Amino acid sequence: MIVQQTDNGDLLAFNTATGILEWQDSTDGINDPSGGVAISPDRIYRAVDGDSIRAIDLSGNTQWQTQLGSFESAYYSGYSGVTMIDHLGNIYTKDRDGPISSLAPNGDINWTTTEHFFYDEIVALTPGKIIVGDSYNQGPIS
Repeated sequence: MIVQQTDNGDLLAFNTATGILEWQDSTDGINDPSGGVAISPDRIYRAVDGDSIRAIDLSGNTQWQTQLGSFESAYYSGYSGVTMIDHLGNIYTKDRDGPISSLAPNGDINWTTTEHFFYDEIVALTPGKIIVGDSYNQGPIS
């Protein structure tokens, strides 16, 4: 399977052998097509509605959706994508203007940072650390 996010934020899944569209995941909320998806062996994780993370199985069925912020704040900032999955299946995402959140494989929120930094992307996970890129200081923050 290959997945493609469209300009309007829909997620399309194509069969790699035939090129046929197998399923589509859409949402009516705010979607940032520049945000990425993360793929594990049995799920795809994506940011939806500007304030939530959705887990989709490989057949296109929503397994869970967890709201991380408010729709009002998401209009101005918003969760733009899921960036990393660790070896235990925890999902890491970041808001555009600050907090990083960790979700358990079942969608429960492990934690959300209280600090609001202006950093770009989670660039690496190491044992006990999350390293993020900082576009203002041009260096990593860990």
